[in-house]
Amino acid sequence: MSNQPWSSKEKNAATAARAPTRGVTTRLDYTDVKRILIDNGSGACIIHHRVLIQMRLEDKIVPRCIILTGFNNVVKRTSGEIMLLVLAGGVILETTFHVMNQDTAYNAIIGRPWIHAMRAIRSSLYQVIQFPTPWGIFSILGEQRTAQECYRIAQDCMYTQQLKGTDSEA
Repeated sequence: MSNQPWSSKEKNAATAARAPTRGVTTRLDYTDVKRILIDNGSGACIIHHRVLIQMRLEDKIVPRCIILTGFNNVVKRTSGEIMLLVLAGGVILETTFHVMNQDTAYNAIIGRPWIHAMRAIRSSLYQVIQFPTPWGIFSILGEQRTAQECYRIAQDCMYTQQLKGTDSEA
């Protein structure tokens, strides 16, 4: 029996991708949402306001402003919070998401509150997250195409911000 939690099939599938695969599709409140980052570096679960509008859940947002500090010490304020059901591997977990209306490559970030509640283990090397379910261990593999799409969006956001900075200087 191997000490590694990853089977050789999962390793081969994950290492076949050349670029980092971070984006996944997950079901939030009975809607499949693409471009979700599962990030054990995030102390909060965050969702973009436009996603809630598309899901027709904006009336369920509870106004609540908290301050989040990013890795680069940039401070951002949330506009509210919402409880959403996150479905993964047949397991449903009610999770609090903080609502932000900032430019981002991801539609949502699922952070440590969800990861710890699911007793999940995330491997950045193999781009997979695994957690126990009543039916055994479930694995979510990062989606290569989604990761590439997120990278392009991030580049576009950076370029747009640079243009805005140039316009304000002129």
